Amino acid sequence: MNKQQLSTFMIVLCMSVGLLLGAYSSAHTAYATTVDTTSNTTAEIEGVWGTVDWTWDSETATIVLYGGDMGEVDDAPWRTYTNVQTIDVRATIKFPINANYMFRTNNEYVHPTPTGGLVALERVIGADYFDFSETTQIDYLFQGATNLKEIDTRKWDLKHMTRINSLFNNCWSLASVDVLNWDVTNVVNMGHMMFRTYALTDFDMSNWQAKNVLYIDNMFHDATAIEALDFTGFDTSKVINSANLFTNTDALRVLKLGENSLFTNQVDLPEVDLDDTYSGKWVYNQDLAGDYFPLPCEHVTSWDLMNTYDGTKAGEYVWAPMVTVDIHFIAAETSENLIPSETIRGPALSHQDYYPPEIFGWSRGSLAAPYYTMIMGRREDATGHPVGEQQTFTITYYLPWYSIHDPVMPEETIWPIEIPDSPVDQRSLNIDYASNLQFGIGKIANDRKVYHAHALAVASDKEAPTPNFVQVTDYSPSAPGWQLSVRQKNQFVTKDNDELVGAALSFDNIEMISVHDKEAPSHFESSVHLTPAYKQTLIKAQTGEGLGTWIYRFGNEESAEESVHLEVPDHAIVLTKEYTTALIWTIEMVP
Repeated sequence: MNKQQLSTFMIVLCMSVGLLLGAYSSAHTAYATTVDTTSNTTAEIEGVWGTVDWTWDSETATIVLYGGDMGEVDDAPWRTYTNVQTIDVRATIKFPINANYMFRTNNEYVHPTPTGGLVALERVIGADYFDFSETTQIDYLFQGATNLKEIDTRKWDLKHMTRINSLFNNCWSLASVDVLNWDVTNVVNMGHMMFRTYALTDFDMSNWQAKNVLYIDNMFHDATAIEALDFTGFDTSKVINSANLFTNTDALRVLKLGENSLFTNQVDLPEVDLDDTYSGKWVYNQDLAGDYFPLPCEHVTSWDLMNTYDGTKAGEYVWAPMVTVDIHFIAAETSENLIPSETIRGPALSHQDYYPPEIFGWSRGSLAAPYYTMIMGRREDATGHPVGEQQTFTITYYLPWYSIHDPVMPEETIWPIEIPDSPVDQRSLNIDYASNLQFGIGKIANDRKVYHAHALAVASDKEAPTPNFVQVTDYSPSAPGWQLSVRQKNQFVTKDNDELVGAALSFDNIEMISVHDKEAPSHFESSVHLTPAYKQTLIKAQTGEGLGTWIYRFGNEESAEESVHLEVPDHAIVLTKEYTTALIWTIEMVP
């Protein structure tokens, strides 16, 4: 039977059946399904449903619809061939006013099971041929099609639609539905629309204008993979039931809200993850992505977002990411890292009070607050870069100007009359001061002669003599250890290079005094006899020793004028001239 013959035969047969059934309502014409039984010996079966010619291929499990007006829901070919995997629509098919339960095996829905669904259906080809121009209800249209993966819905005209309840309810495998340009202005019931669409990831409602909706309960309940939803076009002022709208939408990370899309906590928006990636809060995305963000932005829980959002800050809300801030502690003079950096994490653009560590001997400046209130993720230069995953914050530390301490009462400071030249830069390991030694005027003698250096002259009314000394300070945060050495540059000479042959400079009664009560160096020389041009180690501090300021003094108040002496042998030729030498003091860090 060719196609033309089949068509003619079908029309005649349908008319005959119509006469037997009697007259029809003008609102809806009922049609019966006719099957060509002569085709039963082949894999393909043909029939008519309403005015829609159809074929069933059992080998491919495909039903092809050739266009026309749909018949009764109960007479649809898939009510017979329930194992259909593909529905292929080749031309426009017109839906009735009430198309509820259309693509199901029965008209009964037992919540929440998918009983009665076309569980084998995987794809609907040509769904853009669906004509809903007179349809107002498509409740449970594909409910229970648990394997449905492919359907083109982008051209559906829903301008007369009032009910789309449970439209894709329990379509477990459906990942994407193009609903962007749906006209849902007249829809009042969207409840359970995408209930248990576990695979759904793409459902863009950004062009919707849902102004008359009453029911949105369970609309996305158990849509566990959806990451973004746009409700900016929703006016919820008329909504009667929104219960469980977002229940178990655990992947929902982006939620767009409009001025009139107001909800309450009955929508059951899941709480945000609290882990290394997310902060457990929502944040207004414009604050994160703005050109400049001088202030922290508000972070709210899911409960707060649903209960306090009033439409004044419409836009996109996202899971607030956790950001990492690397904090570096540097020396002002050298920009070197003083101690290992620290890493803190917090919600992007949130306030974090950070108390920086105290570094012995260093300060953050006289005006520094005890803590920093940082805005997590904000660039240091505040030039407006959008928030990133990792930022850097630098805290600068300064060394104090070294004071010269009294070698007898180290808690007090003194001001020597003569201060030798020393490097002007501040260093964590430093020689703060070394006395100039003055022996005064001595008598020339033909035998051995010992001359004693005068006590230190200081600018004070102090009566007791002040011993000569060397002051060193170690503010190295890692305390690796250090050593102090001295070298007499040359023998005592006059300005005419007359050498005081055999003269020997010595230090006795040496003591180590701590200004900061720290652990003393494990070794120091208590008596020193110098040899010109020879470098001699005086103090050696091991790791962790010698921190703070130390005074290496030559004598005390009683022995201050006897502890530094110059011995001139009897064979030396002594001229009536001034003899001088230089002492070179060296401090160096040692492992």
